[in-house]
Amino acid sequence: MNLWRLEWLRMLRTYRILVLPGLFILSGLLGPALAKILPDLLKEVSGGIEITVPEPTPYEGIVQYLGNVEQLGLVGIAIFAAMSMSFDAKREIAVFLRSRASIPRIVAPRFVTTFGLAAVSVLIGAGVALILTDVLLGTPPSADVWTGALLFVVYVGFIIAVVTAIASFVRSVLVTSVIAIVALIVSGLLYLVPAVGDALPGRLTRATVELMDGGAFEYWPAIGVTVVLSAGLMWLATNRFAGREV
Repeated sequence: MNLWRLEWLRMLRTYRILVLPGLFILSGLLGPALAKILPDLLKEVSGGIEITVPEPTPYEGIVQYLGNVEQLGLVGIAIFAAMSMSFDAKREIAVFLRSRASIPRIVAPRFVTTFGLAAVSVLIGAGVALILTDVLLGTPPSADVWTGALLFVVYVGFIIAVVTAIASFVRSVLVTSVIAIVALIVSGLLYLVPAVGDALPGRLTRATVELMDGGAFEYWPAIGVTVVLSAGLMWLATNRFAGREV
C-alpha cells in the first residue's frame, strides 16, 4: 500500500475527515446565530436597565464567524497537523515508515492531505456562514468573504509548515501542538508591528474584515512572504527529520 492511500485511510479511520470540517461548520453556524441573538441576550442580562442595541447586520454575522474560526479553526488545524506530522512520536511507526520510504515521501502525503482537508474545511465553513447570515441578517458581501477565505487557505499552508518544523525538533504530539499554537498567536501579533506587519502571514487572517470595510486588495506581499516562509519551514523540517535518529 502506498503512503498516499495509507494517509487518506488513516484520516478516515480516525474520523479526522469529519471532525475538522465539523469545527468550521460549527463556526459557520454559531457566528451568524450569535450575532442575531446577542441584542436580546444583552437586554435579558441588563437587570432592568434600558439598553439600546442596534439591529445586527450581515457584517456582524461574518465577524462573529471569523472570531470563532480564529479560536476553534486554527487550534483544530494545528492539532490535526501535529498528529499527522509527528510521525516520530512512536518509535515503531517511525522505524516502519523510515525503513520503507525517504523523508520527502513520508512528509509529502501527510502535508498534502492535511492541507487539503483544512482548505476544504475553511471553504465549507465560509459557505455555511454566508448562507446562515443571509437567512438571519441579510445578504453579506459574498465576494469579500470568498476572497478572504481563499487568502485564509494560503495561511493554512503556513500553519501546517510551522507545525511540521516544530515536529522536526519535538517528538511529542501534545508539545508540538502547544508550541505551534503559541507560535501562531505570536505571529498573529506581529501583524500589528508598523511597517512590516502588512507583509507578514498574519495579515491574511484579517483580509475578510478589511475587504468588507472597503479595503483594497493589497495582499500580494503577505502572500509572497507566506509562501516563501512555508517553503523554507518545510525545507528545514525535511532536513531535520532526515538527520534525526529514531
